[in-house]
Amino acid sequence: MEIHGRHRRSRRNLVARGTLAFVLATMGAIGCGETPRGDGGSAPSDVALDPEVEKLLHDLRDRADANPRDANAAGQLGLAYDANSLPGAALDAYETAAALNPGDPRWPYHVARLRAAEGDLEGALAALEITLRLQPDYAPAHWRHGRWAFDLGRLDEAEQAFRVCEKLEPDAPYAPIELARIDLQRGEPEAAIERLEPVVRRDPEDTLAYHVLAAAYRQAGDVDAAREALTHTDAPKRTDRPDPWRDEGARYRVGFAAELERGIALLGEGKLQPGIEILERLRTGHPNDVSLLSNLGTAYCAAGRLGPGRTVLEQALRARPGHLPSLLGLMEALRLSGDSAGALALADRAVEIHATSGEAHRQRAILLQRAGRRDEAIEEFDRAVRLGRRDATSLLASGRLKGEAGRWAEAASDLRLALDVDPTLDRARLELARSLAESGDGAAAERELAAVADALGDHPEWQRVRRLLDEKENAR
Repeated sequence: MEIHGRHRRSRRNLVARGTLAFVLATMGAIGCGETPRGDGGSAPSDVALDPEVEKLLHDLRDRADANPRDANAAGQLGLAYDANSLPGAALDAYETAAALNPGDPRWPYHVARLRAAEGDLEGALAALEITLRLQPDYAPAHWRHGRWAFDLGRLDEAEQAFRVCEKLEPDAPYAPIELARIDLQRGEPEAAIERLEPVVRRDPEDTLAYHVLAAAYRQAGDVDAAREALTHTDAPKRTDRPDPWRDEGARYRVGFAAELERGIALLGEGKLQPGIEILERLRTGHPNDVSLLSNLGTAYCAAGRLGPGRTVLEQALRARPGHLPSLLGLMEALRLSGDSAGALALADRAVEIHATSGEAHRQRAILLQRAGRRDEAIEEFDRAVRLGRRDATSLLASGRLKGEAGRWAEAASDLRLALDVDPTLDRARLELARSLAESGDGAAAERELAAVADALGDHPEWQRVRRLLDEKENAR
């Protein structure tokens, strides 16, 4: 379920819970204007645009039509579409600009951004390859290359991209943090610690660096240092980075789009009622704007107003059938309303339309798990991970399911990934201890169990793993 904005930055929501909380808390991790295309294509003809936006787009379209061989005219039109939440039309314009001027690295870069936003990481990397060939010194392009390769599990490729980024930006924290993530994936916490300690010394307010550093300390078995690092992570984590090419489109964000962005920003900060009030006011003049409807419906559900939320999300899907954020929002609203069968049917539709969306597969996996369809749920979680969707809660769920199926080594792999994403997830560490014990790695299981002894030592499951380890030791 997704609240999606024009200017997307990570924010923490302390109000909603469950999937709604996840959406609000992680809203906008991709960047300015990078909303998924939904059912894509050109700008929907029935979208009611703000007069200021309509005039801007009209003038830019006239310029592009009058200069059909001018790549910059097509590209600037793309930036305006992008900034005003018309990503399908933006992608068309960017692709036109790239075809008109194959030597300009910006246009394939924007194509890559929008393909990634709709879940097509392979297509994004193919477009980004053109940019990197044309302008190999643009650090944000290497950073995106690394992030997308990492999400696809291609660690060597990701490492190479981040190392180039690090050379281009030797004093910036972005590449060291990502390289540390790779170290953790490879089970090399000492290397991650060595990378990250200078980062947090330079910037004691870099909460993302502290978050990853805590994971490294945990993996290294230094529980006290991990806890100390976590005391610096209470503020919202920084997940965005400067990107001049992306931000070039900000000047085209006007009128309705700017006000909608303000409302969405409030929702992402957990300020539901003020955000809802802005969207309700905007809805009067823009009753069929899909982005507005999708965000408003999601916000109603997050506020516990499931009836109005369902109504608004259904309206969004009538305006644009197949719109992924609205599908995911309505799916969760149906589940919360007790209609599990309806939610699962909608999930089937979502993955059929959006086969490359990791989030669609993740949501379907959750519903399959709740329906008791374990093997299918495992397959869907794995598919979501392959498509780049790696959140700690889902990896924990996948690890538990694989443990139930007796697939202990696979369970341990998922649980380690979950802890790399969120080192504070003590239940994942406890599940990891059990998986390691069941698979015969008693020493590693002892370390993981000791790491959560203070937090969960009185919990029956902790005691159960303790007995399991003792039994296996005595049986030797």
